[in-house]
Amino acid sequence: MATAILELSTATAPVDGDDAIWSCVRRQRADTVAFARTLDEADYAGPTRCSDWSVRDLLLHLCDTTSIFDRRFAGVDRHEFDPVHDPQKLVDAHAPDTPDQVLDRLDAVSARYIERVDSLLRTGDTTLVPWLYADRIDWRLLAIHAFWDEWIHERDLRLPREPHHRSGDGETRLAAAYGLMLCGLGPQRVGLDICYETTFGGVGGGRYRLDVADGDVTVTVRAWDGDGVDAALAVDSMAGRGPLPTELFEGDAATLGALSLVGMTIRGDVGEDS
Repeated sequence: MATAILELSTATAPVDGDDAIWSCVRRQRADTVAFARTLDEADYAGPTRCSDWSVRDLLLHLCDTTSIFDRRFAGVDRHEFDPVHDPQKLVDAHAPDTPDQVLDRLDAVSARYIERVDSLLRTGDTTLVPWLYADRIDWRLLAIHAFWDEWIHERDLRLPREPHHRSGDGETRLAAAYGLMLCGLGPQRVGLDICYETTFGGVGGGRYRLDVADGDVTVTVRAWDGDGVDAALAVDSMAGRGPLPTELFEGDAATLGALSLVGMTIRGDVGEDS
């Protein structure tokens, strides 16, 4: 069996030595900010894959979520985030901001956030923080969630302008692994064990295995040369962009239905987080 090239689990958390993971986190943030700096004022009113949001709205959302993650890592944010209503409320609160103000804010919160992550990694901090899908988790898993959220939103910004955009191999693989892990959290919460294995192809490709057992969710990725759903499209699918896993992935109907709940929730096809 090929050696695992990436593993994420609720039972353990990535540590400072997992440099490939944290390099992806840093590069993704730098790429998003750099891309935002290439946009002109006309672009800010343009569309994104989030049908209700312009480019400006989506960048404001990234500012808001980055600030929330930073405060949670610092232990000063106990607010229970409502993923259905809070994002629009936070964007509306900055409605008067000009494009330059939005960019300056994105620069500032991004720099502060990466400094916080690096500082916590250096000290070996294992602080537990509130999370939507569990009472409390290691902050490092929430940092991977923040990465996944930003990776998807950068595609939301880019794809209407660059239809053939591709992220880096490491970033795409990390986004796909975390997306699959997130899909396993719904079954975990209701005590449903799952073992699901599939191949994703293209950039970030590999053999992906999801194990939900004994209250933990683990995703293991191994090197693999076989064909499969493009990894970037797989991330989109799990996040409710385009066809859901029930339509795109191979597997039994019950498992694929469980893996589609996150995307359905993001799209508003179900009433609450599952």
